[in-house]
Amino acid sequence: MRVYLAHNFAARDWLKSEVIPFLESKGHKVVSNWITDDRHLENSWKVESAVQDLQDIESCGALIFFADQFGIVPGEGKYVELGCAVRAGKIIIVVGIGRCVFYNLCSVRRVTRYVDVIPYLGGDCGKLQEGSLQERFTPPEST
Repeated sequence: MRVYLAHNFAARDWLKSEVIPFLESKGHKVVSNWITDDRHLENSWKVESAVQDLQDIESCGALIFFADQFGIVPGEGKYVELGCAVRAGKIIIVVGIGRCVFYNLCSVRRVTRYVDVIPYLGGDCGKLQEGSLQERFTPPEST
């Protein structure tokens, strides 16, 4: 499956050395160009970087969102990426501990370690796109 990784920019080296090889060894393709394309480091490329990130999210089947802070600068763009993925009906897996209200949507899966995401990277993502936002993201009432 095509996977987008949403994390703090400071996590690039860790994602390149640990997470991407792990996911690729399981047959998945990471499409987060912000991690591997050094143009994302250039101030003159900010608009292009944002557009590329949105295109990468659009092309993925799942977004893995790292809730925990990495480094001293908080990740802000990752929350925009999370919102785009929710709206697009992508499979979303939150790794780590966090208190964001959106982590509780029924379309979001939670794990504590990135190695635990694999069971959630299968299935038919298209099923999440059927129905209204209310139907797609509200847990069914218990009887």
